[in-house]
Amino acid sequence: MVEEGATAADLSEQAFKKAGIGAKTGKGTYGWYLESLTSPFNKTVTLSSEKVNENTWKFWQFFVNGQAANVGAGNYTLKAGDKVTWVYGFDGTMPGQVSVSMEIIGKKDEKAQRWTDPSTQVFVEGTTIKDASAAYFDAIGIESKMYDQFGYWGVHSLVSPLDGTELSGAWSFFVNGVPGPQLDSDYVLKSGDKIVWAYAPGDTVPNPDEVVVDPSASRPTDWKADWSGNSNAVVKNVSTPTGALVSSWTFDWRAYSGATYPNASEPIVVNGNVYLAVNKRLLKIDAESGKVLAESNLQTAIGYTTRPIYTKGLVIVPLDGGAVQALTADTLTTVWVTDSVSKSAQSNSQLTVDGNYLYVGTVDVDYGTSTYNNGHLTRINILTGAVSWQHVNADEGYYWTSATVGDGYILVPTSAGTVEMLSKSTGDVLGSVSVGAIVNSGCVLSKDGKHAYVISRDGKLHVLALSDANARASSRISEERVIDLGLTGCACMPTLYGNKLIVGGEVSGGSALAIVDLDNDFATTLVSSADGSVLPAGGIKGAPLVSVQADDTYVYFTVNYGATSDYVNYTSGGGVYRYKMGDAQATGAFSAAGHNNYCDSPIVCDAKGSLYYINDSGTLFKLSGGVKVSFETGEGSKVDFQTTADGKLVKPADPTRDGYTFGGWFTDEACTQAYDFSTPVTADLTLYAKWTKNAVNPGGNGGSGTNGGNGGAGNGSGAGAGTGTGSGSGSKGQQAGGAIAPGQKPVTKTTVSTKTETKDNKSDKKDTDKSDKKDNKSDKKSDSKSDTGAASTTTAKKSSSASEQEAGTNPLAIVGVAAGVIGLAIVGVFVFTKRR
Repeated sequence: MVEEGATAADLSEQAFKKAGIGAKTGKGTYGWYLESLTSPFNKTVTLSSEKVNENTWKFWQFFVNGQAANVGAGNYTLKAGDKVTWVYGFDGTMPGQVSVSMEIIGKKDEKAQRWTDPSTQVFVEGTTIKDASAAYFDAIGIESKMYDQFGYWGVHSLVSPLDGTELSGAWSFFVNGVPGPQLDSDYVLKSGDKIVWAYAPGDTVPNPDEVVVDPSASRPTDWKADWSGNSNAVVKNVSTPTGALVSSWTFDWRAYSGATYPNASEPIVVNGNVYLAVNKRLLKIDAESGKVLAESNLQTAIGYTTRPIYTKGLVIVPLDGGAVQALTADTLTTVWVTDSVSKSAQSNSQLTVDGNYLYVGTVDVDYGTSTYNNGHLTRINILTGAVSWQHVNADEGYYWTSATVGDGYILVPTSAGTVEMLSKSTGDVLGSVSVGAIVNSGCVLSKDGKHAYVISRDGKLHVLALSDANARASSRISEERVIDLGLTGCACMPTLYGNKLIVGGEVSGGSALAIVDLDNDFATTLVSSADGSVLPAGGIKGAPLVSVQADDTYVYFTVNYGATSDYVNYTSGGGVYRYKMGDAQATGAFSAAGHNNYCDSPIVCDAKGSLYYINDSGTLFKLSGGVKVSFETGEGSKVDFQTTADGKLVKPADPTRDGYTFGGWFTDEACTQAYDFSTPVTADLTLYAKWTKNAVNPGGNGGSGTNGGNGGAGNGSGAGAGTGTGSGSGSKGQQAGGAIAPGQKPVTKTTVSTKTETKDNKSDKKDTDKSDKKDNKSDKKSDSKSDTGAASTTTAKKSSSASEQEAGTNPLAIVGVAAGVIGLAIVGVFVFTKRR
């Protein structure tokens, strides 16, 4: 028996205990998780998360009603008729289901074009290729026209999810590379099948990922970069908006990848175009309209954090595996691609340009052992793509950092907290120093070149003394001083403006912008609030954008924060803050309403002052000036601000306040002038919530008591002259938690509630400062403690149905556990709802 409102985690723990199954569970940063189960038949057999190979883990998968859940068991509230099942495996299937890969390859400009990336789809055993195809098209929103007559079936037309183009007549399917005509028309799917629908005649699957290298392609070297992707984010005399921000357009970059967790790069702006890498494509987007002008294949996919750069007419993109690809900015023709450095290499550091050379750092990551090593720092000739030299650090790596160029040397921090000085011409080690903490940032040189400043992951500023070339190698670099900035953490590239070092970070319970005066004994100003409230927890991870305008200087930044109750739907987070230098606090400038999610990305701008950035909702934003409407709720629940450019305002959901009734929005603090939401907004506006205190019943019959809550007591009394009682039994307290999703960036040590999360490590990796969320987000099982199902799934038919209601009862849910390798029987448990 579970209470109404209980979660799948509550039910599962009860079922395991009743069935005699030993269960090891816990609570991580993102809530309840199932780590292992022990067989009730053989107590020596325990199944827990296990790494199968480099990209695959076996773990306990959580299913609801035959489908892999997209939220965690601790965050799934049970409904009548639900069937909860735990299955040990890795492919997101239950017994009686098959898992296949499906994709669509269209055509554009006489070339094969990938319409969807391969994705895992789950069907009931016995499903035919015809039924699976129809279900797949529907599930991913592909408009299709199919025919089935005279014993023949097929696809007449499909509509591109990228640009709406309809292609008709030449659609063929392939199963494991075998053309459809060579298979039975009613071919039944098997687990592991790879199915491709392609717009191409013949018996060969077209290759939409082909990369043709043309070293002789002309390069538009005269094209000017508004934002090249350089590491110091300062613009002068550019009219960035100093008030509220609104979106001029939004671009759904997830449409350019069918992956469950697609990756997108930070944007750069060149010659009126925005360049964005998405998984295995580079997109050229018109900055005025937000429309894709051109696209080109990348040799391999990018990682979660990718920082392209523009120089000498080329857009240069670092790829997973450590390869680097250079494409012409006008036609997106590939002119060179370097070799990868290892299968496990991530290239998430800032690229550094110095004349005709490019410096690229990588790191190999093994999340199972929390190992970050095999670092490669490579110097590449930008004109030819030839590798000038490559420095390998077997024990450390270059992770969320950058190379800083000095006079004849470069400085680069490592994942273990070592700052190396390397010869610019040869890559030889000239010196190194340990700062005693991980570094996820880059070095900044003093004006005279005698010192370097670097901020470690624990938020400390380290002053490093640099000696000239005549000094002994061991003394070329040394630590001179350590300054406590008041931050609890930092994984942010710093911005240097004049004598001010501006960097984002974390503080206890929130986030902060640190402004360090390098000429005044490192005096530090911390900006940790906006609009009267503390900045949300999660940290400022993207390099702050500094805009110098006349007598004022503005700083634009994002916070790596998202508010959600289920880790699927987000209600806030992913917006933009602005700070005017000298002010006491920042202000919210853009709320990202409708596109809320985490955001560790920096803000970039063009020559006209428009701002661009991405967040994890899958959206690229172009922002311009607008007006801001703030909602003041007093002691009621918070309502996010809105911004608008067309004067239209969306009425928000009513706020709540214990003991009070909401009475509407008013334009004055005394709540005498009610606001009409049809009124156009032409200037910044604050609306005030009116609250009316609820009356207390002075007498009469008392109210009834409530059932015992989760672990609560079971009696109560009514107010007034009469009395009332109630009784009930409470279940084990609800386990808080949420979906465990793939990791994404260096871990913050901030602990947050289950409803306002930071994105530092959604895969619930070990809380190590080195963890950057595996850059392969398509692998749902990137964690040893995940309790979600596998990748996005489609169910062609229901594999099971809820049991019939028994006389006089209402079954709430059934729990099953299956693990063929140790013979665990499916355990069926009827659970009945008990209303409070």
